[in-house]
Amino acid sequence: SPEETGYYPVVAVSSDGIDTNEVLIDIIVTGAQECDLFSDCDTCVAAERCGWCPGRCGGAGKCMEGPSSPSFETCPAHFADGRQYNQCNVVFANSLYISLGSAAAIVAFLFFWFFGFKYIRRRHGKARTFLQGKVFSAVRAGRKIHIVPPEDAHYFELIVFGVLVAVGVTIYSLLTRSTYQSEEFYLTNTSNITFNLDGCSLRFLPPEEYRGPRSLVRKEGQLGSVMMAIDLMKHPLVELKADDCGRGKIFTVINDRLDSFKYLNYKCDILLFVPKGTVLPDMIVNSVGTQPLTFRGGPVDLDSAEMGVLSFGPSKLLLTGTRIDATLDMLQCREFNFTADSGSLAVSNLDATNTVINTKTAIIDISTENSVSLDYVQPSGLACLTSFEQTIRTSCVQNTEFPPRVLENLTAIQSQPGCEDGTCELIESVCRANCSGSCFSNGTCITTICSGIQNADLVASTNALRTVPMFVKTDESEIHVRASGGINSEKTNQRVGRGAERTIDISQSDKISLDETFHAGGRAAPSEKWVWIRFTGAGVPGPSQGMFVFANSITTFVMPRALLDVVSLSLLTADTTTISLSVLPSFCPSGSGSAVTTATLEDLFRAFISNVENPPLKPEVRLPAGSIVGFLNTSTLARQVFRFSPDTGEIEVIDVSVSNFPTLVLLIALAIVIPVLVGLLTSIICLFRFKSRLEDYRYNRLKEAAASESLLDSALDGDDAGLDDEDWEPDPKEENKLRARVSLFYLLEDAQGAADKAVTRSKQIKVVFNHVVLILTPAVPLLLFSNQYESTLDLVDCEFRTDNQRCRAGRSLPVVFVESLVVTWVVVGVLELIMHFLRLGPGKIRFAVRKLFYVIYFVVGAMATMYVTTVSLWTILGVMVNPAKVMPYATAIIGLITHAASLYAKLKKIQVKIQKEVTKRVVLYKSKMKGTLPDPVLDIIMGKNISAALEEAGFSMSKVMLAVAGAVFMLLLIFAFLFVGFNAFTDPTDLGSGAINSGMTGGAAVGANQSAAGDSNDDAAKEEMEEQSASIGEKIERILNGVMKQIQNGMKMLNKMKKQLGAFAEAGEALADAGKDVYKAKSYSAKQKFKMKKDIMR
Repeated sequence: SPEETGYYPVVAVSSDGIDTNEVLIDIIVTGAQECDLFSDCDTCVAAERCGWCPGRCGGAGKCMEGPSSPSFETCPAHFADGRQYNQCNVVFANSLYISLGSAAAIVAFLFFWFFGFKYIRRRHGKARTFLQGKVFSAVRAGRKIHIVPPEDAHYFELIVFGVLVAVGVTIYSLLTRSTYQSEEFYLTNTSNITFNLDGCSLRFLPPEEYRGPRSLVRKEGQLGSVMMAIDLMKHPLVELKADDCGRGKIFTVINDRLDSFKYLNYKCDILLFVPKGTVLPDMIVNSVGTQPLTFRGGPVDLDSAEMGVLSFGPSKLLLTGTRIDATLDMLQCREFNFTADSGSLAVSNLDATNTVINTKTAIIDISTENSVSLDYVQPSGLACLTSFEQTIRTSCVQNTEFPPRVLENLTAIQSQPGCEDGTCELIESVCRANCSGSCFSNGTCITTICSGIQNADLVASTNALRTVPMFVKTDESEIHVRASGGINSEKTNQRVGRGAERTIDISQSDKISLDETFHAGGRAAPSEKWVWIRFTGAGVPGPSQGMFVFANSITTFVMPRALLDVVSLSLLTADTTTISLSVLPSFCPSGSGSAVTTATLEDLFRAFISNVENPPLKPEVRLPAGSIVGFLNTSTLARQVFRFSPDTGEIEVIDVSVSNFPTLVLLIALAIVIPVLVGLLTSIICLFRFKSRLEDYRYNRLKEAAASESLLDSALDGDDAGLDDEDWEPDPKEENKLRARVSLFYLLEDAQGAADKAVTRSKQIKVVFNHVVLILTPAVPLLLFSNQYESTLDLVDCEFRTDNQRCRAGRSLPVVFVESLVVTWVVVGVLELIMHFLRLGPGKIRFAVRKLFYVIYFVVGAMATMYVTTVSLWTILGVMVNPAKVMPYATAIIGLITHAASLYAKLKKIQVKIQKEVTKRVVLYKSKMKGTLPDPVLDIIMGKNISAALEEAGFSMSKVMLAVAGAVFMLLLIFAFLFVGFNAFTDPTDLGSGAINSGMTGGAAVGANQSAAGDSNDDAAKEEMEEQSASIGEKIERILNGVMKQIQNGMKMLNKMKKQLGAFAEAGEALADAGKDVYKAKSYSAKQKFKMKKDIMR
């Protein structure tokens, strides 16, 4: 059972009465691996729980767990013949069966065709006429229940829409397709595993943390063996070579991209899911390339806290490479070997029979519960050794000398006031900057020089089970070894070697880097407002626990960075940089594996302040007032501020959050609530205005239809059908039909002059494009929000988390909700548009889709308006926070709004004036035509022609809106060009550059406004408006004259038809009378013949 798996070492003792021999017997109990017993497809497939994958092992195939699909790994198709899972042989089509089946189908078709054709001809005449009648009946029945499109369905627009959808789906799939390849391997029956990796991350996790497509828990029990999942960059020059068919598994990652962008967007994540009690085989991990290998195992992270012992049993673990960052806890193995040029090695609770470590500069920090016989080589002899009891044998001597920099500047320094006697603080500070040991006021440096192998016997406790050998060799880094057998067992804690008397400090090379970052150009602080301070060293908290931060103000530090990133499209997110500082010498004891203590953080803060305000060979530089140094817990996002108390001089640690600043909280709340309310109110107003517009439009359309009937009735019997009656009610049946036809898309077509009209193909394509834009417009801001929020998870909240999958899973609910809403909206919008093109009549499905369309459109539109309003407001308010960077963007937003509003006001004003002038002319014309037609009919005809004339002249509402949209789009292009230039050639942190950029942006907006305003001469504008009004009025009069002539001609034709119908009625009556006479005559003749026959029979 899974509970019984594990490593069970047994010591067998034999004695012959004189000598006693002990033999260690390694017993490893693994889970049952039934499928490993089968090496061919037929026997594998015959097993109940197994299946055959022909694509693995270079085409030789492999037996996997899973009867119908692999349970724990992926199965590629066979590279040569394409065989899939459980296909033992290539399945060729049986030509005999296909031939027989085809022949039978042809015979049956000919039989039914011949006899069916004869039957149809005998009963119904021509077969073609019969089939056409059946199709006609089916179409007619379908149209009655509104499932078949009517004759006026717009199939061309539907085809164009289908092409646009296909193109859009293709582009979306190309843009969103995964740039990573994922594979999974089930590592059963394994004696050793070899990894050859380039810039990868390898972690051990419990099966419960698996986030992939399959379940790692089966009905019979837990995962039986180790499962490996890898996510690797998908690129022609990046390849995974896997040999997992024998007992020795080899996985090699090859990255042959050019060195200049070899690791750009590169990803190589390997997860090993280890069931509880599993004993890992020999593992060799080789790291190549310049990127570090990250190796983490045991309960070292939040998602691996429940993992337990990382057991290799009697096996060995070898880590080799150029740079390796390894963090391990509760590691148990026979042999542990670490060979790397640089990086770090932090191992807590190591239980290894033999340990060998060889490095140049990697940080070494090891703790074990066993006693240790330590041999180490370190040129400075610098080591931190902690144990219950210890015996240290060193070969070190002290050396006293003047550092070269002191000798070079000794004469100049002694000329300074107070240094005449050769002893002063300035000489000592120069010495400290160039000495790895201790300095005195006269500039002498005392160091310890060690050579050869140093020895130390570290006793963990009085009841330590065993003593294990350990060898550590390093060229520069400090060695930390702690032998602790239990609580309170550490009694001796000693730092030995050169520099042992110093407290923690920063390495000399990093002091120079710190000075260059903070004081470049003589500045007191860096230009970036947020600086990540990444300490490295033994006992230093890692990035997954937290990092120090330098911020230019407390507001920058406490403001939620994720919120700023989302609501301002990253404009207000503080510019960041990262500096890495090696702590050397580091903490002694390191305390690795335990929680981060306040004392540790205080020591790091003190070391940072001491070095940043006292740069090497420079006078003291104080950090700017108002700036802060804090610690951000990257897991909980808790914040602490560190400072020296002005009263006591001691370090104060203050827990801070945005809630500690009520004014800031109020501003954030108002900056979110106000845009939300504005967006919601705007959406509600638009909803009611659209509803009113829709109802008025439908009413007018029904009245127009009734006017057409009234015109016919007036021509036939002089009745105006009661259109002048205020209580006129439309026909419910016609109203229902119109409700089904007139939708948002229909109104958009009507605004473009294309509703129920014959238009050109190009106009039809334009109409379809506008419909697509209508669907996508509210979706774009929401997709932007989703993308921004998701990138925020990667770059802000989960940037330094090793449990990135768990971090993202706990915060990605808004992304899932928004993307699901957008997909639902697009699907419903496409369905509604298809029904619109097909002109489906009224029905339950039609109206249900329509209601769902309006509801989702309101929700999506409201959310999109809220987000756009929020981003605009935060950008404008951001001028107070970061004027240099945000001012040009705020100016652009204000310029866009102003330009759109002024252009709309101008065009609307012209439209209203022209419409008034045209209406005056039409009213005069109407008075001339009074009496020729019923007044309602005349009003409708004139109203329609006025709208058509304004549309043609470019002064309809749709033309006005299109003109405004076009002008805004052109201004956006200008702004985009300017912003590209700003980001490429100017410094976004310089206030002067920001002011100039803002002036250029505002100038572009003003220029666009001036261009749209045109000639400022009121007389000329008025004269031009009168000319346009006169021109439109003349066009309308010509149109109305033509319409009236058509109506008069129609009336004449109707009167003529009326007379002809009267003549036809009289002729019909005469013909009916003649028919009656004939019928009577024929009846009389028949009666006489019958009487004669009856008489003869008598």
